[in-house]
Amino acid sequence: MTAKSTIEIFSVEDNKVLRFALRSFLKTIADFHLCGEAENGADAIKQVAVLQPEIVLVDIGLPDLDGIEVTRQIKKQNPRIRVLMLTASDHSSDIFDSLEAGADGYVLKGDSSINLEMAIRSVKIGAVWLDPAIARLVLANTKKAAVTPAGAAISENLGEGEGHDNFTDADIERLDQVAASNCRDGVCLVDPDFMARLREINKQTENVDENVTSDVPNVIA
Repeated sequence: MTAKSTIEIFSVEDNKVLRFALRSFLKTIADFHLCGEAENGADAIKQVAVLQPEIVLVDIGLPDLDGIEVTRQIKKQNPRIRVLMLTASDHSSDIFDSLEAGADGYVLKGDSSINLEMAIRSVKIGAVWLDPAIARLVLANTKKAAVTPAGAAISENLGEGEGHDNFTDADIERLDQVAASNCRDGVCLVDPDFMARLREINKQTENVDENVTSDVPNVIA
């Protein structure tokens, strides 16, 4: 029996070495309990339905169902389960597809164990976690897009200073804070509405005419 305050965690990872490393790390945190593991998506969905953990750590590159689809199905089964993507992928499509599927945060493998611990604790209380490395990509490419024809098209489409979906000065300041953070001060926590705006900006970038954007990356490509 585990203590009432223990955070129940399930891991979905196909790499045996990484499963062992994650298992070893979680054992070092007194109130973390690894209640189960799966090395493929189908098994993960079945086990999570039975175990009902609080947090599921999901890799994207799984051998059958990818981690994005696993996330979508877990959230469909039980929206209260918090899903944290733990992956090596920093591709635009993977990040935003994961968030669209219902992921509550995105952590890059190889990031510090402190960041992973804080990410788990953060999504546990209902926050959205934005990895600093991802924030740096978002920030760099958003600023780059702002001075390109694609950026101008996006700005014109959204309306300068209007609407819910465009970046405000406060949004850019928030990105700056997260990108410069080691997350110990908590600035890696972001508002869900903020993440929704990131997704919308990315979609707007992808929808700009191909002839205009051929030399311009996606917002966080």
